[in-house]
Amino acid sequence: MKSIFLIVTLLSQCFSAFSQGGVNFEHLTFEEALAKAKAENKLVFMDCYTSWCGPCKYMTDNVFPREKAGNFFNPKFVSVKFDMEKGEGKELSKKFHIKAFPTFFIIRPDGTVQHKIVGGGDLDKIIARVERGLNPKTSLDYLEKLHEQGKMNKHQLMLYQIALNEAFEKEKSAEVGERLNAMLTRKDKMKKEYWPILEKSAYGTADCQLVLDHIFVFYKNIGKEKVDQYLVNTFTKQLRFSMDSVELLKQMQGELTPLDLPDKALLTRNLELMLASAERDVEKVIALAGEVETNENGELWATMNAINAIRGKATKEDLNRLIRLEDKYMNIAAGNSTDYVANYFESLKIAASVGVYFQNLSYEEALTKAGRQGRKLFIYGFMNNDNLKGKLIESILEQENISDLLNRNFLCLKYDVEKEEGLKLVKQFGVDVFPTFIIVLPDGSVRQKVEDIHEVEELKSVFAE
Repeated sequence: MKSIFLIVTLLSQCFSAFSQGGVNFEHLTFEEALAKAKAENKLVFMDCYTSWCGPCKYMTDNVFPREKAGNFFNPKFVSVKFDMEKGEGKELSKKFHIKAFPTFFIIRPDGTVQHKIVGGGDLDKIIARVERGLNPKTSLDYLEKLHEQGKMNKHQLMLYQIALNEAFEKEKSAEVGERLNAMLTRKDKMKKEYWPILEKSAYGTADCQLVLDHIFVFYKNIGKEKVDQYLVNTFTKQLRFSMDSVELLKQMQGELTPLDLPDKALLTRNLELMLASAERDVEKVIALAGEVETNENGELWATMNAINAIRGKATKEDLNRLIRLEDKYMNIAAGNSTDYVANYFESLKIAASVGVYFQNLSYEEALTKAGRQGRKLFIYGFMNNDNLKGKLIESILEQENISDLLNRNFLCLKYDVEKEEGLKLVKQFGVDVFPTFIIVLPDGSVRQKVEDIHEVEELKSVFAE
């Protein structure tokens, strides 16, 4: 009876462990992991991460906990993970020359490296990369040794370049790529077996042009879905750069037009936006800015960058048209980016302002904001602006050259010294003559204080750089 109970208990524990799913990362030292791998006839899978690495966190939270991951890794590996900035991780980082995160190693029980993978990704891609590392003839170590012997054919060179790319060995990959490229004919490159190399080629390269020039051959040999995804990714990556070449953008537009791609509408819009930005077409940028409905693919940020490109040419009326988009953009950016969007639109409001843009903030709020932005405060304290001197000052501040200079260089405040915030100003800075102008540095110290202005030149001296 006791034996039956023991068996049931053990089975229950095994089932419980299995049902938890996910990769079983064990709390072992590196040497303990090697010893356990030897005893269990397994390999070691080592995850090298840091606490600040976004892709590392993504793998930890979203990839390795999945049951499919556990089913793949647990029977094959003793899995361990080390923070490369703490404890044993520091030594391992030096030992294995780790330069990027996350980095994953497949290690034999004798401590030698069989394969190396740098970077995260979705589970299926990670499994495919690990499977290449498990296969002796596609593992990085095997291919490196074969390459040293100088006995590689073009297929093996391709496999070696793939392994080098996944290990983030850029220089070696480039060298192997040159050798491979010299051996491959155009017909070779159109074959399915060489697609893993071609699909890494960037826009503007000869290999990318080959795909565009023979699109239907690649559809037949590779499959439309894979080829289309490559082209979407290639166009998208190229557009992420700050492109200012009208000629290149028009070339891309001409190449995109006849293609039947998923997300073509989005790509077309982004190309139009980049082209309008490069041509400094204010009207076109404003029109496209009003069409943004989502930020799923960074459309909002791309549009705001395009607006920046035409700001120098835009009139104050143009800027006011863009300012009307603030609520819409705030809703699209909902979340942690709303502060950035709010600050962006405030900069547009300042640039569009006729006269000085005085902000409605208390002195404490303004000082905090100035410290954050690294700007100085320009404080205007006044009393009874109906008098002649007050009207003179107001007319001076409305002059475009003066107001633009103030708006560009200062966070501007205006206080009636007979009201709450103004009374605090009088007490804090010892002011008893009005109007008064005070320049305050971001650390709260006073750079300059000028009282009882009588003429324009005196006012200009207050904010002269």
